[in-house]
Amino acid sequence: MNNVDVTKRRKLNIGLALGMLILYSLYCFVLVPLGISVSNNVMYSDTVLPNVIEIVYDIVEIMAMSLGYAVTAYSIYSFTTVRSWPSMIIFCGLTVFKYVSNLAMDWIGGSYVPNNVLHDVAVITAPLLLEILQYFVVVWIASRVISNFHRGRGKGKAQYENIYPFKRMLDMSNPMMKISFYVAVVIAVTSVLQSIPYYVELFSITGFILSMILSQLVASVIHAVICYFVMRALTVCTIRKDLKRS
Repeated sequence: MNNVDVTKRRKLNIGLALGMLILYSLYCFVLVPLGISVSNNVMYSDTVLPNVIEIVYDIVEIMAMSLGYAVTAYSIYSFTTVRSWPSMIIFCGLTVFKYVSNLAMDWIGGSYVPNNVLHDVAVITAPLLLEILQYFVVVWIASRVISNFHRGRGKGKAQYENIYPFKRMLDMSNPMMKISFYVAVVIAVTSVLQSIPYYVELFSITGFILSMILSQLVASVIHAVICYFVMRALTVCTIRKDLKRS
């Protein structure tokens, strides 16, 4: 890489680290304690406020993850998969930060009393590893899509003309929009799969969970749509900044 590419990659990764850190800090240190406090307060526990707070921190979490996906995909497009390792380390490191901080705030907030720290850490390990696995599925998708795109059209001087400006809301011939769409599908499918054990257990107890399943499906689709549009918007902003520098 030349000096321009090194500077560009550094700025991209600094933006990724700061953005995810701010969003996850808001999620862990503001919204989660607020949600615990409101749920434990008899004045608000039976109102819609706990649900509203839960929706807000779901959106903040999705935005942080989408930021990581978008920056990684753009880094792969600009520098290749191998040279995008800083983005991967940042994403994985801040994902660990989120889970550890979230567990710590549960302890501090009193919603969960730690009896066995090793057991508690083991409990968060499975969703943590699943989230990191999901991320590397996204990396694989981005690598394949971008590799096929470069092979078909070539990078050259027209690299931005091939992907920007976005001409339609969804254009599967545009690699960045194609990646965003596939990532949204991965988010929706993963969300549904994660809920299956819970609903199987609930069905064995109540015998009727149709309305809850429908709610989960709707929530999964909404998460996917948010992810797609956040990734799309972040990609546009990043390309515009690159065009201004050049």
